[in-house]
Amino acid sequence: MKEQQKIREAKRSQPEHWISFERSAFLLIWIGVIIIIFTTFTYSVPSLKQFFSERFGDYGELIGGIVGSLWSLASVLLFYEALKFQRTELKMQRHELELQRHEIIEQTEQQRLQNITLAYQAFENTFFQMMTLHNEIVESLNMEINEPGAFNEDGTPKTKVVTGRECFVQYYNLFKRYFHFSTEEIRLKDLDFEMIQELLDNSYILFFEESQANLGHYFRNLFAIIKYVDTTNPKDKLFHIELIRAQLSNYELLLMYFHCISKLGRKHKVLMEKYAFFQNLPHDELVQMSKGFYDKKAFELIQQ
Repeated sequence: MKEQQKIREAKRSQPEHWISFERSAFLLIWIGVIIIIFTTFTYSVPSLKQFFSERFGDYGELIGGIVGSLWSLASVLLFYEALKFQRTELKMQRHELELQRHEIIEQTEQQRLQNITLAYQAFENTFFQMMTLHNEIVESLNMEINEPGAFNEDGTPKTKVVTGRECFVQYYNLFKRYFHFSTEEIRLKDLDFEMIQELLDNSYILFFEESQANLGHYFRNLFAIIKYVDTTNPKDKLFHIELIRAQLSNYELLLMYFHCISKLGRKHKVLMEKYAFFQNLPHDELVQMSKGFYDKKAFELIQQ
């Protein structure tokens, strides 16, 4: 409808010529017809025939000379009018095709924007479903620990069950105990880079073997979300990475930090550096000792 309206407006905008070649041609044709009728009538009257013959010649020469010339001129004018009409029609067709081309371009652009919107909506739905699943995994965590200084009547240590994010406090403390146990007879200040890496790696692997029933699922899902944002998100990658990081407690960040140093999670270290995942990492002696294992951009603030 919009295209047809534009075409009608374009046709109305065409200038009207004061002289119409088509009308002129038909006028000449009618003049010729009138001359034929008049001449035929004239030559049917003997007195008028002699009068006109003396001045204009024979009947055939009169018709051929005057009417033939008029009709030849009329045919030239009609031919020119036909060419002009064809030229106008071609111009209008080109204009119509141009309008159609612009409309197709607009429709294509609208479709492209719509596809981008739909893709982003699909990403958002999947992302928040994965985050919901991750929170459910965290809430399902539980572990039994001894209560310090508390004993049962039979002399056995009292235990309690911690759940959810409280478990990560215990997990990190357990990892630190493994590390300190492996370094009891070693002076840390005399260790080189490779020895520290080996100690951290071995300590974390021993810790993870004990806790992988819970942490294995946790880390697989967490890294799947980060990778999904990195490879799928059409825009706002940093925003969604920030949402992921905002869900993690300090002890979750610390465990993730050492998980990516170890052989178990080293392939994910690039993503941690790419998105400065540890820019708000809590500091303790193990973190200070191991910062050299990451590129410094893993700890820098990223301007969005």
